Amino acid sequence: MTAPSRITFEYLARHALELFNLERGIGFTIWRWLFQPGQAAQEFLFIARARYVKPFTALALAVTIMTYVSLQWVDIPSQLSVDSPQLRQIPERARPGLQLAMNYVVQFFHVFLVIALPFQAAINWLIFRGQKWHYPEHLVVVTYLYTIQTLLSMLFLPLIIWQPSIFGVASAFVSPAYLFWAIWQVYQTRWWCRANQFYSLRNI
Repeated sequence: MTAPSRITFEYLARHALELFNLERGIGFTIWRWLFQPGQAAQEFLFIARARYVKPFTALALAVTIMTYVSLQWVDIPSQLSVDSPQLRQIPERARPGLQLAMNYVVQFFHVFLVIALPFQAAINWLIFRGQKWHYPEHLVVVTYLYTIQTLLSMLFLPLIIWQPSIFGVASAFVSPAYLFWAIWQVYQTRWWCRANQFYSLRNI
């Protein structure tokens, strides 16, 4: 068996630049699912997968980066303290419970994220039955979409320090807006019409 080549700075630099590669790898995966989710879904599920980082690997990487940034760069406990400006508008009796809940969400958001994945995939499987996709295929799509949502949330995380109100608006609008748009692109249909059809069938 041939021994691998020695590790050099050129080798490290070449592989570091692959993060920004828009032809394959993590850079390509993020770019494709962020701007062309419909094409990305069709390509990964039914055409070719070699250029993409695998879905759970991509999600694990995004969650790891998000966790590091949130815990190391942003002083979230002080932002969520009882005396913080964000919580002063809440009735005093409700603040301790709200603070505790928010702390748990911040610390264990990745757990909530992973737990939610199979349920969201099941919802998509029920709503978009006409696509005739297998449940695992919906799970793959949801995993990639959650990966992009995590990265988008990370971009707005520093606003907790500088402009908490803007962070609230951005995090409440941008991530859901991307998800709805991406679902429309992936399934090539008006998701709200499918959801309405599903709701109507349940009431027959």
